[in-house]
Amino acid sequence: MSTQADVVFCMLSTEDGGLVKAQASGTRSLYFHFGWAGVDTDFGGFLDLANGVAVEPGIGPVAGVLTLWASEAVSVEPGQAFSIRYPTRVVGYGLVKDVHQDG
Repeated sequence: MSTQADVVFCMLSTEDGGLVKAQASGTRSLYFHFGWAGVDTDFGGFLDLANGVAVEPGIGPVAGVLTLWASEAVSVEPGQAFSIRYPTRVVGYGLVKDVHQDG
């Protein structure tokens, strides 16, 4: 089972510590960091933008679809904020707008 979330996010500019180069739409290179009640969790996933637009430094706010493949991602809810990491440094921020389970 995977969890798909409609998200809005912003990527930091390279000068502000963000990515150095663009990541293709559908990238698996980013981690998505959520925190609940003092428990922090990183999920891997695919981040897709409409029309195959690349995930570039400084882009946003922009809408996308985040597909998380960990079963624990079922706990993700609309309204939750998350950070985007590559590999461990923060390179962006986002907000979950809606969640769908794909079973």
